[in-house]
Amino acid sequence: MKKIIFLFTITLFFLACKPSKIVDVKGRVRLINASSTTGDLNMFLDYQKVYATNVEYLNYSLFREYLATKHKLQIKDAVGNLLIDTSINVEDKKSYSVFVYDSLSDVKSYLPIELKVENVCGIRIFTPFALMHKIPVVKTVLQTAESWASQQSVLKNFGGFMVVIVRKI
Repeated sequence: MKKIIFLFTITLFFLACKPSKIVDVKGRVRLINASSTTGDLNMFLDYQKVYATNVEYLNYSLFREYLATKHKLQIKDAVGNLLIDTSINVEDKKSYSVFVYDSLSDVKSYLPIELKVENVCGIRIFTPFALMHKIPVVKTVLQTAESWASQQSVLKNFGGFMVVIVRKI
């Protein structure tokens, strides 16, 4: 009798364990470079370079899939200067374009109706010219100040350039 109860218990245990299929929940991200003065750009998500080659002015990258979660987003120029340091919440089955342009009002005028502005971050709020980033101590101070200021609600609107993150609705 004990053997029957034991076998019945084991059988129920294995029948109760249904195999579950693991499905990745993903969204897509790409970079559009419409800034005539920043030069070639590249995007870094979670500190990993996204594209093998930089995105030239008036060009865009292909979409890349990422897990739907919060990611660290950085934009760097061809020399490697950090232009923006922010985050992006990638949602399942959503497509995001990181649009780098010189003026926020111009960007909004070019956007199709189905795109919603998710976030705006200023670039070069304190940096008077790019060569300042070649001086080691000044570079560190400027990068820290720029990263902080790009997230501040008032200061991020005073950047020499903007990163506009849009989402298709």
